Amino acid sequence: MSKFKDHHAVGMLLMKLDHDFPSAPAPVEAIDSEVENFKPVFPNLSDSDWDLIAKEVKSRIKVSLGLGVTLPGASFRDWLAEKHDQIDWRRWLAYKAMLSAKGYTPAVMAALDTSTNEILNCLGDPAVSGQWTRRGLVIGDVQSGKTATYLGAVNKAADAGFRVIILLAGGTEALRKQTQFRVDEGFIGRDTAQGQPKVGAVLNPLLGVGKYHKDFVSAQALTTQASDFRKTSKDAVSIVLDPDSPTPYVFVLKKNKTALENLRDWLRKQQVDGAAIDIPMLVVDDESDYASVNTKDENSPTVINQLIREILATAAKSSYLAFTATPFANVFIDHETDGQVLGDDLFPSDYIRTLDAPTNYVGSVAYFGTEDKSDDSKLQMLEDAEYHFPFKHKSHHVVNALPDSLIDAIRVFVVASAIREARDDSGPRSMLVNVSRFKKVQAQVHELVQAEFERIKNSVEVHGSSMLTTATHAELEELERCYGKYFPDVEFAWSDLRPYLRKAVHNTAVKLINSDRVKAARDLAEVESDRMIAVGGDVLSRGLTLEGLTVSYFHRTVGASDTLLQMARWFGYRPGYGDICRVWIPDEVADQFRYVAGIVDELRSQLKTMKKQGLTPKDFGLAVRMHPEALLITARNKMKSAEAKSYTIDIAGKKNVETARVDSSASKGKANEAAVDSLVAAVEEGQPATEWKVDGIPFPATADVDKTVVAEFLGQYVGWVTDALFSEAAVSDFIRKTKNPRLQKWVVAFVTGEGGAVSLGKGLRLPGTPNRAVRSGAEVTLAGTSIPSIPFRVSGASSRLAGSTDVGRASGLPGGNKLTEPGVYDEMTYPVLLLYLVNPKPAEDDEKAGAAWRALQTDGVEHLVGVKLAIPGKQGEKGADVKFMLNSVALKGWQGVAVEETHEDDLADVDGVEDE
Repeated sequence: MSKFKDHHAVGMLLMKLDHDFPSAPAPVEAIDSEVENFKPVFPNLSDSDWDLIAKEVKSRIKVSLGLGVTLPGASFRDWLAEKHDQIDWRRWLAYKAMLSAKGYTPAVMAALDTSTNEILNCLGDPAVSGQWTRRGLVIGDVQSGKTATYLGAVNKAADAGFRVIILLAGGTEALRKQTQFRVDEGFIGRDTAQGQPKVGAVLNPLLGVGKYHKDFVSAQALTTQASDFRKTSKDAVSIVLDPDSPTPYVFVLKKNKTALENLRDWLRKQQVDGAAIDIPMLVVDDESDYASVNTKDENSPTVINQLIREILATAAKSSYLAFTATPFANVFIDHETDGQVLGDDLFPSDYIRTLDAPTNYVGSVAYFGTEDKSDDSKLQMLEDAEYHFPFKHKSHHVVNALPDSLIDAIRVFVVASAIREARDDSGPRSMLVNVSRFKKVQAQVHELVQAEFERIKNSVEVHGSSMLTTATHAELEELERCYGKYFPDVEFAWSDLRPYLRKAVHNTAVKLINSDRVKAARDLAEVESDRMIAVGGDVLSRGLTLEGLTVSYFHRTVGASDTLLQMARWFGYRPGYGDICRVWIPDEVADQFRYVAGIVDELRSQLKTMKKQGLTPKDFGLAVRMHPEALLITARNKMKSAEAKSYTIDIAGKKNVETARVDSSASKGKANEAAVDSLVAAVEEGQPATEWKVDGIPFPATADVDKTVVAEFLGQYVGWVTDALFSEAAVSDFIRKTKNPRLQKWVVAFVTGEGGAVSLGKGLRLPGTPNRAVRSGAEVTLAGTSIPSIPFRVSGASSRLAGSTDVGRASGLPGGNKLTEPGVYDEMTYPVLLLYLVNPKPAEDDEKAGAAWRALQTDGVEHLVGVKLAIPGKQGEKGADVKFMLNSVALKGWQGVAVEETHEDDLADVDGVEDE
């Protein structure tokens, strides 16, 4: 990142390239050409300045953004396609212009446009009359720019006709103030820190979007950067909601009982004779897993949950849009509370959407690697912090000194700042110190860190100037040691870097950031600064962004995955300095971060699978893995609808781990055929086709197949919607991650019937015709389509896919063709994956089933695919079970599966809020 990060030339260049290359990133030669065209516009810039500007633009133009996945509810209607061209998108265009000027690349802007259209489409058409409500959830990444997405959606929602817009901004005043500023900039268009303008007054000063549209219509801001919503506000009391107003009414509130009660009461006073307000309302709930989820009985819900539902109930047309990076609590909401006390709960019954992070996002993998392949290159494992900051200390704990590791971290922050200065990067920078949830302990740490930093700063200012580059000093030697130890690959020699040390420490403040300090501050400028070391606790652990975070010192342990993930303030965007970011952390906590990242990836994978299956959020059979060392997915009281239980499916020695039904939809049929093709290609990649044993075995089989090949196939395979084992990613993830030595290599075999032949892969020829299936069950209409899908039951009334000797014959054991289930499992050396090509044989009078099969063949689907797994050993054998935490939908859907119930009463609750 250069000193031209926010220069107008960068924004103008990106806007021009966006116009010239709307659907693809601009090529390098086009950027160079536009730089030459723009030079006369900024005559004061030198050629070296333009080199830096060109470099900045090129670094951003390569950034791209995926489109994510939307899982719509059964009632979804694509209303936006009908009305898109009729809507005046003035707010969105102003917002888009602002983002382009900030340096958002054309590719990212195009993806953001598509993503926000998807969200708006799910919010519902505000012009539809009558009484309706919508509930939805959008899942992003921690510190990934969710705010940019929801502000884009809010601008489009206002353009489309939503007029009451309420943003719930976490639980702290610091976060509310930060969100209010972003709403001022990205939606209202003026600085509310200047107060509410009087009627007829000029909107001054304009801010953000207010500068990018000459006919921009501002919004009625009922909250400001200085004040949450107060029912005694003269401005608020004097305002009457006008259904025909072109101006939206905007509230930014923290999730606080008093503020929400004030808003609820004010909205109720706007009602006429108690009738619901006939103005479309949008409630955006940022950090929606925090405080919003009902953790009590439905008839006596928690205060915040009840107030949100009461606020939504004041409007005839309301849409609730939840945003979070840690959605576990949201999906554990009871999905069957519709129509009960207070109306619908906040379960995302109408849509769930995932957001992809841009390619320049620095997330968990960049810092920690994965469970399969850890990466500690940016980590420093803490070994001396426990003595000074015990994990289980109390509020009266005394801190007498800082550990050596924290002193080194402060030095590294100074050195990293010098590196950024040497790279001509004068942007914001910060360091995080989070070692306690207690404010009294934080205050002690703050004083010690401040004293240590002042000591280092004094040494640098006195002994580190460019005139004294040859002088020696103990602290400068320590800084040089840290440079050599922590930054061995940086491009500068220490002698070149040393002159920048004074600039590195200049104007850097050590700030204590907790709820007391934020409440006392008039605005965030009193709490934060562009260059600071931030010492704090839970206030720093959710939503609040530390600009330019370069060094993090984190010695905390928590009881829940979502709380842990939210503490990772070091995730985000690190343009030009990502290589020098460092995190000090205990090794066991680093392992937990790898685990949490894994379950988030699983959740996203499950949503994609559900999308393939045509499921809706109310069909959401989410099964979230439980951490083997008892790290809760979320606080136990948030999992009440999941009955706070883990469920274990033991698949060792179990004979019916197989697909009993196969789906008749063409999309799934093609997906499963493609999965088989990929499997055959992966097996044959490392061995010739002749390695598939045909002679002496009634069907082709091959051994020594790596578990990852099997896991990949099962991850692609799509089972029937009620088939719990094969409709979720749990089994494939278990196989991929298992350490059980007996499950590292597999036998893969195809099972066919008599006569005929089928060819697969480069040279694999299956003797025999496909197995048969008959129709079974009712039709299922896929969401958003009129296409019926039906299951075909395998092997008649028994619904068994495999014959009793299939596993034994595939295993290659002597006399295996005589070994029957379940006895064969004790004799097996390898686990076995059996694949069955299945052709339906509907009854002559079953016209729908016959038509479904003919339609499949017309669409090019030759065979449906059935799957069976055979895991060696006896049931209950250690290392062959798959554990889940199930939400209310999953519990209902899994009732027919034999599971072992395990209570988690011995698990500790999640850390509470900061000590008050």
